[in-house]
Amino acid sequence: MTEKHILIFAGTTEGRRLAETLAENGVPCSVCVATEYGTQVMGQHPNLTLLQGRLDCAGMQQLMEQGGFAAVVDATHPYATAVSANIAESAQAVGVPYLRLKRDTDMGRAGEGIRYFADHDACAAFL
Repeated sequence: MTEKHILIFAGTTEGRRLAETLAENGVPCSVCVATEYGTQVMGQHPNLTLLQGRLDCAGMQQLMEQGGFAAVVDATHPYATAVSANIAESAQAVGVPYLRLKRDTDMGRAGEGIRYFADHDACAAFL
């Protein structure tokens, strides 16, 4: 890789959209997805390189060292805390800037249009 790329650990809609937006705007990206489904939903673009498969911390560090990336974006699922910790640790070990793209998991509070019910029956009765 001669020019600086962005490494994105995807796994969410946000990660896919980020990769597509960057690619469409001339920013080359390598996108890591864990599954074949992740590969299928990613669009194809000359500025996108897809890498499928799960990596441990050592594998992430090796990828980051060899790739010469300008930055690493963690766009994995908000609850994939172990994976996020490995990505952050790997980026720090290699000296690559780490960015976290995380969807808001705060579903709001009572009084903000959300109602809470004691059980399914109470919810069904309300509906």
